Amino acid sequence: MHKQLLSTYLNTTPAWLVDERSQRILSLIRKAGGEARFVGGCVRDALLGATSEDLDICTEVKPATVIKLLENRGIKVIPTGLAHGTVTAVIDGQHFEITTLREDVKTDGRHATVRYTDDWQKDAARRDFTFNALSVDASGYLYDYFTGIEDLKSGLVRFIGEPESRIKEDYLRILRYFRFLARYSSSDLHQASLQACGALKTGLESLSRERVTKEIIGLLCAESPMLALRLMNETQVWEFLFDKPPALSNLQRLLELQLEKPDPILRLGCLIADEQRSPQEVLSTLRLSKAQINRLADLWDFKKLSSAQRETTELIYRLGRGRYLDQVTLLLASQEEPDVKLLSSIEFAQNWEIPEFPVTGQDLLDKEMVAGPEIRIKLQELEQYWIDEGFRPTKEMLLQRH
Repeated sequence: MHKQLLSTYLNTTPAWLVDERSQRILSLIRKAGGEARFVGGCVRDALLGATSEDLDICTEVKPATVIKLLENRGIKVIPTGLAHGTVTAVIDGQHFEITTLREDVKTDGRHATVRYTDDWQKDAARRDFTFNALSVDASGYLYDYFTGIEDLKSGLVRFIGEPESRIKEDYLRILRYFRFLARYSSSDLHQASLQACGALKTGLESLSRERVTKEIIGLLCAESPMLALRLMNETQVWEFLFDKPPALSNLQRLLELQLEKPDPILRLGCLIADEQRSPQEVLSTLRLSKAQINRLADLWDFKKLSSAQRETTELIYRLGRGRYLDQVTLLLASQEEPDVKLLSSIEFAQNWEIPEFPVTGQDLLDKEMVAGPEIRIKLQELEQYWIDEGFRPTKEMLLQRH
């Protein structure tokens, strides 16, 4: 086990460590005869110079005692995962997830039976990757049981111990492996970890759609997901999930368009939109929101833009700004040589003030037109005329055509 002051690696102490609320919790546990450390993501991200929203604390003190200690000091406690030894403390809006040290007794690929321990290394050993087993105590000492610091510096995503054993404990770790590759890897690969993910991919069948979705969306939020996706393709993990290899060349061109920020749904559509299959067929692997499903379904029509016999303004008006931008972006990504006219239409679509058709059904009724299907037909005729005339005719001019 390697122990060193965190300040050895950082110029500035992380805000979460010196925060009065953090020290308050750590002090309470220490005064009760226990030790408490920050663990996992917040430690890892601090070493990378990033901030973390999730503050996780581990201690050898049992959950019932932790609850009593906190409540006696007026701290709100939520029993978020008592079956796994976890409670959440809330101080001035900040959440701290506090978990008692554990070791696995039995695992089935989805759930684990655990028992409490006072052995910090045993608790660290049940985590997935070496850099996720790092911990920091109240005095700022960093504990590294599995060369996590070295791996983090070199961008190496590596399972703790035997990769196949770690994956069989929870098959979601296959997708977590690729998500962490997308975020942290410098292309230095731990081959045993990668090979184990490919060899055990059928275990993904046991996972809920919600868990799979969270990892896929997380991966696609990374600034540079191409390495991870190429490896998912090579190991056939992506194809196992979606029944078809990802359209990597399309995504590469999409990334080269240099959009403002990562758009996971647009990227997902770029990888899987396929006119040979329906969106429902492809998306059965995931649990997406209704809005996300509708957006992806709209993306399926992107190739229709190339054959549309309409002016750009009409397409933007008919589709709406968001749908047009989505579809034109995917169309550009599908072209080996991007259409210059399409490229220029993106900036135009982003800035054009879409006009509102000035005539309503009530206007036609006020002109003594009889209610019925003829109203709808007449509105469509007037709207098309208005569009063909460059959106220039006023309401009065259109009603004169009635």
